[in-house]
Amino acid sequence: SLSHLPFSLSLSRVVVLPEESRQGSGQDSLVERSESMHIAESSRSLPLSVSLTQEIPLLEVPTIQPREVVCRHGDRPLFQVDVDGDGLLYQWFCNGKELAGETRARLVLAGVTPVNQGTYRCRVSSRRQSLMSHSADLKLSAAHSSQPPQITFEPPPKLIIREGGRLILDLTSADASDHFTWYHGNAPVSWSSCYEKHRLTILDGGEYYCVVRNVQGLQQRSRSTFVEVYAR
Repeated sequence: SLSHLPFSLSLSRVVVLPEESRQGSGQDSLVERSESMHIAESSRSLPLSVSLTQEIPLLEVPTIQPREVVCRHGDRPLFQVDVDGDGLLYQWFCNGKELAGETRARLVLAGVTPVNQGTYRCRVSSRRQSLMSHSADLKLSAAHSSQPPQITFEPPPKLIIREGGRLILDLTSADASDHFTWYHGNAPVSWSSCYEKHRLTILDGGEYYCVVRNVQGLQQRSRSTFVEVYAR
């Protein structure tokens, strides 16, 4: 289809002389008459131009829209929009105002405070058009607990493991946003809720405990677990 190619087209008419007009005449007169008729015919014709431009597709409706987020002080909420197409431009807004530098499909807010509360939208633009995503609200939890983290599960107070065996210390708390630090003696050994170590040696025996911190900076220490490693 020519409708997708960007070019212009010039058309001219062709005049064919009747057979009898070409008989009894020399080659020169035939050419002369043909040229004169072509010129006369062209002078009576209106100019014809064809403008063909390449079609730029319209943007599709976003397949992923921003969703409402309810989080706690200090969290890192995420807003996201996804639109099919190449060379797209993004601009995020909060309460109708552009967010400087936020020009990607994903918007991550680090360490939110009450100032970040509001309605978020994203403008997606192509060479032909722009569209706005759905609106999504960011809200902070109404109450911020002043209590230390609540430990809901912790290892037993003593474990006896054979040398070369495996140690697993698992701990959970009531809030998924809490942070964990496991210690062996006074040395930190893990920053996950679960500490695991393979091929234990005698030196791996001793006291283990975990310190749990919440987003307000309050902390709770687990009970100690004493690990005894015996020789094979």
